[in-house]
Amino acid sequence: MMNNDTHDNAANELDTRTLTDAATLLMGQRWTSMATLDGNGTPLSSMVACAIAPEHSDIILHLSRLAEHTGNILARPTVSLIFAEADDGRRDPQTLARLSLTGRALEVTPDDANHAALRDAYLQCFPSAEQRFGFADFVLFRFQPLSGNYVAGFARAWPLDGASLNGLWTAVQGSDSKRSSIKP
Repeated sequence: MMNNDTHDNAANELDTRTLTDAATLLMGQRWTSMATLDGNGTPLSSMVACAIAPEHSDIILHLSRLAEHTGNILARPTVSLIFAEADDGRRDPQTLARLSLTGRALEVTPDDANHAALRDAYLQCFPSAEQRFGFADFVLFRFQPLSGNYVAGFARAWPLDGASLNGLWTAVQGSDSKRSSIKP
């Protein structure tokens, strides 16, 4: 367990390299764990596909209204996503990197000016999803992170606020080529 002094020092050391590492983790994932809350405040975790918005500031989700998590989002748009380094069997999994982001998932309707660009970005990452855009129950969402945490391993954690999230998105822009190498 980290003491406050260690945590404060880690937060002060959030630099470009650390943000680049977090961006590389984010850009290397197409499948994330998403947590929503139902009307009673009961959490629900789901696995969902995700893509990065063209302007590198939001995350795109395409979800079915038939899924409980989608109903939760439509009723209460507060969502948390976590991106994690794959478990490689190492002795201590606490040393694996992970990035959690908390924010709002906002529905993007077909008449929204950004719908076509977000749809195209999602389909670039998931070409096989094109058919689902024709299904009436599927909804496009734009997840806007408001805060988060990046853990680069045991006792190496940084909170992410507005300024550091801006730095993360700047690093994502520099990491964009890594996403294009992932096979659909």
